[in-house]
Order: sequence, then C-alpha cells, then structure tokens
Amino acid sequence: MKTAIKIQRSFSFLFLILLAGVFVSCSDKYEQELGPRPEGDFTVTPIEGMPNTFLLSSNVEEAFRHKWFTDPAIGWREGGPTDTAYFELAGTYDVKMIAMAPNGHVVAEKNIVVEENAPGVACAGDNLALLTGCEESQTWVLDGEGSLWIGPVDESQTWWSLPAADLEARACVLNDEFTFFEDGTFIFENNGDFWVEEEAGAPHPADIGLEIGCNPADAWPEQYAAWNSGTHQFEVTEEELMVNGLGAFLGIYKVGGGVAAVAEPQESITYEIVELTAEKLVVEYTFGDGAGKWRFTFRPADLDPGEEPEEPEMPLEENDIAVDFDGTSTITEDQWLLDQVTAYEFPVANPDPDDVNPSANVFRYDRGTGMYENVQIHLDHKIDLTNRNKFSILVYFPSANDYTGDLAQTFAVKLQNRELGGDAWTTQEERKPEVEVLDEWVKLTFDFSDVTDRTDFDSIVLQPGGEGHTAPGTFYFDEFQLLPAE
Repeated sequence: MKTAIKIQRSFSFLFLILLAGVFVSCSDKYEQELGPRPEGDFTVTPIEGMPNTFLLSSNVEEAFRHKWFTDPAIGWREGGPTDTAYFELAGTYDVKMIAMAPNGHVVAEKNIVVEENAPGVACAGDNLALLTGCEESQTWVLDGEGSLWIGPVDESQTWWSLPAADLEARACVLNDEFTFFEDGTFIFENNGDFWVEEEAGAPHPADIGLEIGCNPADAWPEQYAAWNSGTHQFEVTEEELMVNGLGAFLGIYKVGGGVAAVAEPQESITYEIVELTAEKLVVEYTFGDGAGKWRFTFRPADLDPGEEPEEPEMPLEENDIAVDFDGTSTITEDQWLLDQVTAYEFPVANPDPDDVNPSANVFRYDRGTGMYENVQIHLDHKIDLTNRNKFSILVYFPSANDYTGDLAQTFAVKLQNRELGGDAWTTQEERKPEVEVLDEWVKLTFDFSDVTDRTDFDSIVLQPGGEGHTAPGTFYFDEFQLLPAE
C-alpha cells in the first residue's frame, strides 16, 4: 500500500511538470506572435501659470487609444496621449488612465495632491457664503454686455441679449444693487432710477403710464411701488436661489410668475443657479412650461469689470484650408472647437481603406443626444471667397447607424461669423448634400460660389447626421479642404 502511494505522488509530480511546460510554451508562443505586453504609465506635471491644472502624459509606447478618469461626476472619457486635469478645491484626487496598444492595454493610477483652492474660489461649496462674499454681506450688480439674456431652453438661439450698444442707455439698470446678508436678508437698491421694460414694443405693464427707458424712482405708480427699492428675504440651496417678499426680484422686474413678463409684483420668485463663484453669479428663470428662459449674470459690485480689450480686426485672406489626420494640416489644434460633440477621436484608424480614401488615419465623430451637435474650425482670418469658394471632404457613413428616424444621411458645412457669438447661425451659409452610399468613402463638394460678396466668415461648422433631433450615430471624415481656384 505504501508503494502504491509513492507511485501516485510521482505521477502527480510528473503531471505538474508537464503542465507547467504547456503554460510556458503557450506564453512563449504569445510573445512570439504578438510581441511583449505593453508597459508604462503616465506622468503628472503642474502647468506653469495655470493654478490647480496638471498635464497628464502617457508613456505607453504604441498606444493608439487612451481613456482618462479625473472626475467621478464625469467618469471615464476618451482622450489622447496627453490630457489635462483641473481641480478647483484643495484635496487628494484619484486619476486613472487606460492605454490600449496592439499587444494589450495598460491601466495606471496616481494620486494628485492639490494644496489649496484655486485663486478666486472663496468659501467654495457653500452658496450662502459665496453670495455674501464670506462676510456679513455682499452686493452684486449686473455684469454689463450679455448680462440680460432670453432664448429657448436648449439655447439653440438668442431671442435677445443686452448688447454693448445699449449699456449707456440702460445705465439705470446696470446701477441696480442686489445685496445678500448672511442672516437671510435681501436688499434691492435701484439708486434713484429704474428702466421701464417693454413687451411687444409697448411699455410694460400696459397701464404703467411711463415711457420705455430710464425714469426716476419716485415715478413708480402706486400699484407697482413694490418693485421699487426695498428690503426682502432670500433662501439659497445648492441649486436654487429664492427671493421672498412682495416685489422682490433679480435682474429685471417683469420676470416671474411662470411667464416671460408678469403684470404685477410677485410674492416670491425662485431662480435656478447656473454658476456661483466668488466672482460670478448666473441664474436662470424658465417660463411657459419650458417655452423659454431668462438668464441674468452678476458680478460683485466691488469687482472692477475692467475694459474689454478690443479684438483686432481679422484680415480678409485667401489662405489654404486643408485638414487631414496623417500629420498634414493648415489648422492647429487650438483652432478646433470640439466641445459641441458628445465624443470624438482623431487620429483614428481608417475603418475601411479603399481607392477613394486609402489614408491610414481619419476623424471619428460620435453624435450623442444633443440637438445641435457639431465640430467647428475657428480661423484667424476672414475667408476671401472671391476666387476659391468650394470645399470638399471625404465622409464615411456606417450602415450600423439607424437612419429610419431623425438621423439624417447628410453632411453639412456651414460658414459663420463668430463675432456674432450666439447669433452666428443667423447669418450663416449652409450647404448640406445627401450621402447616398453607406459603408463606403464618398467625396462631397460644397459650393459657396454664390456668396463671394460675403467677407465676414471666420468659422467653419462640420455637422454630419442633421440637427434638431436627439438621434445618435457614428461617422468618419477626412481630407477637408478649400479647393484651388478653377
């Protein structure tokens, strides 16, 4: 019996040796066929002149795709071999990277220690303290141009915004003071004058008996006297700011009551807080069950707004505009505006090289659920269309997209004047051809020869899949260029 046990153990030992040999052999074969598994991680470097901002740099060789994790609220996001991370508050932050290479992937993780809050971030995280300037009280005033704004809730256009040309005329609005005290008291002071609002071109309310424009504070009719200077109360949470007391308001008196223009003072108005820092307060008021919204932007009264530097006039030039993703381009990285699209990646491997586009790398565009997603190229000159006025691009529309609904088989190129800001779309020129063939590279041409008299275009919008809907889709494009003169 003892001999039998010894023989069994010997065979067991022999089996383990053979099994180990199999694993070593498989591992050797893996190394021979695919090469060694990728190694590396990433470095973290503070960016000079940009407090609390860090450069993240991957050192994984041959990595073709990177994902970064810097904010739990956002989660993993696509990026490149370098990325940045910004932390407003002091603390220790967990930053992660996934780098994908031909032979596998690398997961790396580092802790970033931020020693102090970013400059200008006082009482961060406490809206009551921010409103009161971390003191007993703080006074806020409207922040000049654009501080009054109205438009649709999706911000796809601007119905009206306070223009620079009206700042002098509306001085009686811009001198209004809104003071918040730490005990919950709210004081409105119009400093002796007020602006009579209009509605449909007429003074508002209809029986106010005054002309549109600045009027002395004692001209308020008795039924509207609650809108004059006065002391009220307020409540603030992480998301909302409520002013309480008959006639209390922020921005302009006519906003409240769930409508764009109320006809009498309100007992209470609740605004959504869009942004609140030591140097800025932005609130919005949505009306008409989502038909539109007002936005008001304030700054502390003791914060000097300074003079806006004059933008240099852009030259009108007939320059080359050519973009590919194999290392040749007249467009620099900082001329792309890419935050309008849900996800993108470039350069990315060509999904289907063919005779039309044998290029190794292209731009991948992932449309999400945004109504007006696009990517933009911001030029440093106005486009002279006199002789060169046609653009071309190579596009690839996968059949895996669902085109049976709102997603359109179109690729739009729009020329805009970004000096108009949010109104740039109102004077744009758009060409939007159909993409009739799927799963193949197609060359499209965009002819702007009928608008050669326009000299204000300095921005190019690229938009596959249409707009005004929330249908997602994936697209590829390459070789965008302004064609030579014919």
